[in-house]
Amino acid sequence: PHFLQSILAIENGDLQGEYSQMTLMSMEQFEDNVLEDDYKKIVAGVLNPDSGYHHYVVTYVFEKSQLLNVNMELLDKGFNRVSSISLNNFIKPDFAQLTAEQPEDLEETAAPIKKIKNGQQQISWGKAEKCEAFAWSDIDGIGRKNGY
Repeated sequence: PHFLQSILAIENGDLQGEYSQMTLMSMEQFEDNVLEDDYKKIVAGVLNPDSGYHHYVVTYVFEKSQLLNVNMELLDKGFNRVSSISLNNFIKPDFAQLTAEQPEDLEETAAPIKKIKNGQQQISWGKAEKCEAFAWSDIDGIGRKNGY
């Protein structure tokens, strides 16, 4: 079994999730004794399963080198959410990034460039936001788009 499955089965086995999926038959993959043996191997005697500890899972949303949202999720043995605690008040803003000068919006000033070559037209376009540039060429009559 996966380590989290074993830990949740032992430490959070007495909990019931807010919502759980209904099934027609039992979805248990492992017997209780297999999960208990695996739990004992994982914690190696450091924790007593009867001590009343519950296992939380930390979830987060991370985008473009910035931490946006952090929660502690209490799950039951079937991975169903029992409760959730927000940790967003512990997120400290990066003041250096907040006070840094922002570059000008180059996309507004970008314009298509037209070139005439042997009677054929070639148009190049640059997009500053995602650093993408494409060239559209119809010199050979096929019309290919080549990414740089």
